[in-house]
Parts: sequence; structure tokens; C-alpha cells
Amino acid sequence: MLKWLQKKADERREAQERKQQEMLRIKEQERRMAEQRRQNQENVIAIVERNEIPDIDWEFTVGRLPFRFMKSEHVIFVFPSVGYLEQRVKREIVGRSSGGSVRVAKGVSLRVGASRGTPVETEYMENHGAGMLAVTSKHLYFNGAKSFRIPFAKIVAVELYADSVAVTRDRARPQPEFFVFGTDNAWFAHELIQAVPSMELPRRDVERRSVEDFHLIDYDGWDDGLALDD
Repeated sequence: MLKWLQKKADERREAQERKQQEMLRIKEQERRMAEQRRQNQENVIAIVERNEIPDIDWEFTVGRLPFRFMKSEHVIFVFPSVGYLEQRVKREIVGRSSGGSVRVAKGVSLRVGASRGTPVETEYMENHGAGMLAVTSKHLYFNGAKSFRIPFAKIVAVELYADSVAVTRDRARPQPEFFVFGTDNAWFAHELIQAVPSMELPRRDVERRSVEDFHLIDYDGWDDGLALDD
């Protein structure tokens, strides 16, 4: 009986050790992938800062792009799955009251206690779901529940958050628009959006550079859906 109990205890200990080793292996693999992804992102930024276009076949990678680009612009990078939220302002009147009527004479009444109320503005986030975001040499293109493009010339502010980038356009009543890339890609998207408007590209014969001959592999999560690996 004691031998049987000892055997079972040894089996449980060995199973626990195998589980811990597997967890360590997975964590190490994730760490290496994160390092490789960050290195590839830095390579893309370096190419853009040299006024060159990353040489990536996006139709092969993510399929046919749902955008109509201008002839004079070039695709820099595509994020297949990006969340889009708009900051909105809701305006309402608080404390409005119609009051009551008091008859003071035949056919004559006075309204008392009426109040126009106080206007109150409340900010909230409107979620439009996920879609594809393309960064070109002139615009940001988004295709999802809402589809639009934002000229870089109209962007007045770009802010980095933990998992997203807020873009504010030049409007009469500017409100930030949030693009959710995930914690692994928010920094990269922010740096890319900051760097592209400074590019000085010739109108013709734009040089395209490969990202160190990396190829693309699938990547799960709220990321851009891609990772560059060698």
C-alpha cells in the first residue's frame, strides 16, 4: 500500500514538473517572438526614416485591400485588425422645469417656478468595432463599420496610449479618434504615423526596400494580426 501511494505521489510530482517546464517553454517562445516583432517594427521605422517604402506584398499577406488609393501615394503598412472608437460629446439640459400656472383674474394666469435648466456636456466613447487600417504616404485609410481616410495634413495631434493611438483632426469641434492596436503594436503604429508625414519621396521611381527579407507569419490576439520573422 505504501509503495502504491509513493508511486502515485511520484507520478503527480513528475506531471507537475512537466507542466511547469511546458509553461516555461511557452513563455520563452512568447518572449522570443515579442523581441523579433519589436526588431521588425524598428526595421520598418528605420526604412521609413530613410525615405524608402517597405517592400511587402500586402495582397499576398492580407488579401486584396478594400481601398482606392491615389496614384501619387504609396502603401507603407497595413494593420488587418484594428479597433475604432470615437470620443463623442452628449449635450443635454438638466434642471429644466415648466413650473405651474396660477390664475390671478378671469382669463389671466401667471406661470411660476419655470426654469430653463443648465446645459451639461458629457463625454463618452462610441465603439465602431474592428476594421483594416492602411498607412500610406499621404493618408490613414480605415475600412470597417465606418470607412474613411484621414489626410496627414489634417492631423493636428497624435497621442500614444497603452494599447491604442488617438488621432485628432483639424475640425471645428475636434474630438480624438482612437485606433486600438493592442499593447504589442500601439508603439509601432504611433511611431509610424509620426514618421510618415516627414518622408520626402520622389514622384516617380520610389525605392522599395525589403524588411531584411523577413516573411510574415500569423499572430493571434488584438494585435495587427501579423508578425515579421526570419
